[in-house]
Amino acid sequence: MEYFSLQNRNILVTGGGSGIGLALVKNFINEGAKVILADIKNCEKLAESIGATYVFMDVSKESSVRVGFESAFNKIGKIDVLINNAGISLLSGVLEEGDTVKWSKVFDINVLGVMYGLKYGPRYMNQGACIINTASQAAFTKVAGMEPYAASKAAVISLTKTAAIELADQRIRVNAVCPSNTKTPMMAESDDAAYAELMSNLLSPISRVAETDDLVGVFHFLASEAARYINGQALIVDGGWTAGVSNQLLERILE
Repeated sequence: MEYFSLQNRNILVTGGGSGIGLALVKNFINEGAKVILADIKNCEKLAESIGATYVFMDVSKESSVRVGFESAFNKIGKIDVLINNAGISLLSGVLEEGDTVKWSKVFDINVLGVMYGLKYGPRYMNQGACIINTASQAAFTKVAGMEPYAASKAAVISLTKTAAIELADQRIRVNAVCPSNTKTPMMAESDDAAYAELMSNLLSPISRVAETDDLVGVFHFLASEAARYINGQALIVDGGWTAGVSNQLLERILE
């Protein structure tokens, strides 16, 4: 079981104040890690209540990411695991009606935010450390009107593979996790929350939307020594959505 141990690891999670990020922070703390909760929101009280350490970080701003990593290093020392998780989803309509303001905002956070993490994170990490980027199943399965988000997550996968090559000489592994629709505040606040849940019910053989706890184990595994030879990969966690056509979808079509 020591292969899966995260005891005394120093871990930084961006977007750690809610959703998948908060679920990861809580799990890592329960496993004995020292955790930096990085978020654009003031999560000082939240972090204190669960045993984490908060640093402010606006991942869309390069200077904020740089300062955030400096602050994290000053608080807990070098990082063993970096989770580039912060992200947003904004619908801008089909490509012919694309809202370039929304496109820019999505890419500033989802793509440049990860790039800044890959730029500044390694200089504050131990050799043999690992980075996990939160991508999305949307990078593989397209839905009309969702391309800014989908394209940004496809870019995250590309960044993941390049970083895995470029950071190999520092023995830093880089992988991505690609969740399908997940019950998070971001999903609940989106314009298509009901539609997203319906899609999961119909298209996933498991017939439900993902919960944040469904994803924790995958991140935990990739962060652990058990995954020491996994590098440059994008793991899809979608309940089987991308595996093929589900029975419930066929029944719905044939009704």
